[in-house]
Amino acid sequence: MTIRDLWQAQDWMRIVLARFADDALPIVLDAARRQPSTCASLLMPVGGAPVAAMMAGWLRPKTVRPLAEQWFARHLESAVTGLTPIALGKPGKARSEAENALRRIAAQAGRPRVEQAASAFGPGVAAALATVLDADPLEALPARIPKQPTWLNPAALPRLLTRADSAVPSPMVPDVVTVLALSSLDDRYAGVQVLRESFDAGILAAFARALFEQWRIAGFPSKQGWVLDAQGFLGDDETVRMLSPLIRAWPKAGGYRRAVNALPVLAAIGTDTALMHLHRISLKVPSKPLRAQAVALIDQIAEERGLTSEELADRLVPDLDLDADGSRVLNYGPRQFTVGFDETLRPFVSQDGVRRKALPKPGAKDDAELAKASYDWFRVMKKEARAVASDQVRRLESAMVSQRSWTPEIFTQVFSEHPLMVHLARRLVWTAQTGGVSIGFRVAEDRTLADVEDEEYTLPEAAEIRVAHPLLLGADLTAGWSQIFGDYEILQPFEQLGRAVYAPTAEEMSSSTIRRAEARTVKTTKILVLESRGWYRAAPEDAGIQSWVCRDLPGDQTLVIALEPGIIVGDPNFEDFAEQKLGPAILTRGGYSWQNEPDGDLGALGQVLVSEILRDLEWLVS
Repeated sequence: MTIRDLWQAQDWMRIVLARFADDALPIVLDAARRQPSTCASLLMPVGGAPVAAMMAGWLRPKTVRPLAEQWFARHLESAVTGLTPIALGKPGKARSEAENALRRIAAQAGRPRVEQAASAFGPGVAAALATVLDADPLEALPARIPKQPTWLNPAALPRLLTRADSAVPSPMVPDVVTVLALSSLDDRYAGVQVLRESFDAGILAAFARALFEQWRIAGFPSKQGWVLDAQGFLGDDETVRMLSPLIRAWPKAGGYRRAVNALPVLAAIGTDTALMHLHRISLKVPSKPLRAQAVALIDQIAEERGLTSEELADRLVPDLDLDADGSRVLNYGPRQFTVGFDETLRPFVSQDGVRRKALPKPGAKDDAELAKASYDWFRVMKKEARAVASDQVRRLESAMVSQRSWTPEIFTQVFSEHPLMVHLARRLVWTAQTGGVSIGFRVAEDRTLADVEDEEYTLPEAAEIRVAHPLLLGADLTAGWSQIFGDYEILQPFEQLGRAVYAPTAEEMSSSTIRRAEARTVKTTKILVLESRGWYRAAPEDAGIQSWVCRDLPGDQTLVIALEPGIIVGDPNFEDFAEQKLGPAILTRGGYSWQNEPDGDLGALGQVLVSEILRDLEWLVS
């Protein structure tokens, strides 16, 4: 039975299990064992020892751990009676998992409930169970302790200083490494918590990075993959900055599996910086399978927080340690410089109101300590701003096209009062819609809101806030907002007020096919640039040729344009394929497939999205 078969079989397995109970259980257990992510939920209403044993094993994988925890809460008595014989049986993986599950149940539901459920076994078993529950987790060691890696050089690792500033003797450093080797993201040895309590977090993070560097120099031997996991429970934002470019590069260098394994490491670090980098990977890495893995993780994290992935991304934008007004004064002692940002979030410094080309290096007359701290901060901040800027500009332009909305409270939090994002918010026109009436406004320099008459504006409590699309601004566009932005010399992060808008013909409105670019010949390089506008190339065919360019649309729809002769996947700039003849733009459903038939009509997409599609096509053939 394939994974697809398992997915399609869920409905009938649920019915069969409800009707035939124990007789059908082996089939469902087998399906759940093979594909827990899709079939584990079938076991939620079922108790008994076989299910308890399987759920005990699922307390470690992050993907099904929440479901296993729900099952134990629902079937506590059944779980205890099913797991107790296993926990008191012969040593092995099943016993270890059963012991771990019983201890977790006791910690969450209370030990008296566990003891009551096990009382039916008699006093002898109760005493043995008490030994399991009282066991020191530090003594829960595997039968074979991992050997020290041959590449490990303890002397080259940073010194570990305890919180009391005493150094760990060099002979004990391998013991610290062993604690890490006993751990994984899904099954962390209790000794890791002892390390976290004993040492400063920054020292541990630096130690883990140095260990990673030795592993990297050794060629990333797979037997020591725990080094990567160790970054997840000891790492910090500096670790994230180290890992993120490696994750992007590994798939091209034959390290796809390592890149996939590193994504949960970013999630485990869990800081806003870590999740921001994970979100960026979900959007931009060339490897589509890696992107899909990152998207799944982001979606899971967002769901755990009760957010959509875009709402999560809103909250992950760093403030870069800027002051509340979105600036910062760099103090060199006798000299001060003020940090600002241009329309693309590129940082700059000014002195006495005059913008400088760059922040000068500390000089002999400057306060050495103050100047160095300011210069170092600006250098790090520039890197972070560069990493953030293009993503945020793209996200806001995408939000304008999709007409995504925010509540006034969230808009204030993530835009007008955010130290970094306010620099973009000030350069755009926004709309507040209530009761079908839409009012345009902007964020002024002092963070107050102003309407098209440049009068102060207050957001209605129930308003839906959007980035204004010029198609929806009406007469205010040229007569009002363009004049105001011109008078204040406000440059925009992307084309908004000056954006070209297009209307479909009557024939196009009721059709699934747009022919205005059909049979036109364009440079292949233009097709490649089109990808920055939300399009993508279809999967290559047998000869390695990508013969379609696509754009996903709402409602499971896709716009597809055939390319002739197509693009060579490994060499898109190949001279003999330098030009492409375009087919019509065809609207279809169910994602890209050469078998899909035209389906849908352009008019149902809404005037903003239609205008954007036509804008892309006009640009493509211009």
